[in-house]
Amino acid sequence: MSSFEEESLIENIREHKSLYDIFSVDYKDNNIHEEAWEEIGANLQISDGESEYMDNSWHAYKSNYYFPNNTLYSKQYQILLGCFIGR
Repeated sequence: MSSFEEESLIENIREHKSLYDIFSVDYKDNNIHEEAWEEIGANLQISDGESEYMDNSWHAYKSNYYFPNNTLYSKQYQILLGCFIGR
């Protein structure tokens, strides 16, 4: 995934708090998550086969943010996400 694609993914995720905000009422609602991923996939023109990769990429980025010593990419992730998670 290129850095442009990563940024586009993150920009689209920002619109769906249920995917990242643990205090959101919908955070644990899998139906809302599926709808959000479908909408994000449509916005990014991603096929159904690639949507699982997109979801896995988001989980990897999120893990790097919460566990910053896991990978070298964590700093880039913090920069991209810091502005909407409140840092």
